[in-house]
Amino acid sequence: MYSDLFSQFTDANKNFLNPLNQLSSLNTKVAESLTRQQISAANELIGLGVKHAQTLASTKKIEDVVGLNTAFLSEAGNKYAECVSQLFETALKVSGEYTKLFEEGFRGVSAEVVRKSKAA
Repeated sequence: MYSDLFSQFTDANKNFLNPLNQLSSLNTKVAESLTRQQISAANELIGLGVKHAQTLASTKKIEDVVGLNTAFLSEAGNKYAECVSQLFETALKVSGEYTKLFEEGFRGVSAEVVRKSKAA
């Protein structure tokens, strides 16, 4: 009796903990990927800003300042759009992995419920 109870408890924990471990692993992978992307974007935008500031420092005419600011904003906007595109690509890629994980988790729980109901 006790061994059967212990076995059921162990099986239930496996069915519950395995998906949580997989979810934790997937969350870690996503966080690492997004962090790398954000650090890369920040480095690029900071470098772009420093370069722009250095160029502005040597500019004397207001027309040149306006032209440099326009070019800077255009380039920064393009970098920003590129970063957003990468973030969406990451989100689309991992959404399938999350869906698969939850479907498998529910399938395992459903199978356990069916098995228990037939045993009762």
